[in-house]
Amino acid sequence: MYAVLENAFLCLQKQSEANQHFARDVREAEKWFSSDDSRWIFSFLPICDSLGIDPGYLRKKLKHWRPAGLDMAQANR
Repeated sequence: MYAVLENAFLCLQKQSEANQHFARDVREAEKWFSSDDSRWIFSFLPICDSLGIDPGYLRKKLKHWRPAGLDMAQANR
């Protein structure tokens, strides 16, 4: 589960690279972090629960960590 979370972070890091190949990965990671779906064991919320991480806190920190101009709410579109 930690590896899934780590991979999502790495995908978000790629957003600074000007490569269209990574754009899809970034959008998928943004969507994964913002999803409230907990039906799948490897969804964001079950992973946070399993690892003892507050998902709201992590989302808040990610919002400030991400470069300006990119909004996690856009991932749900």
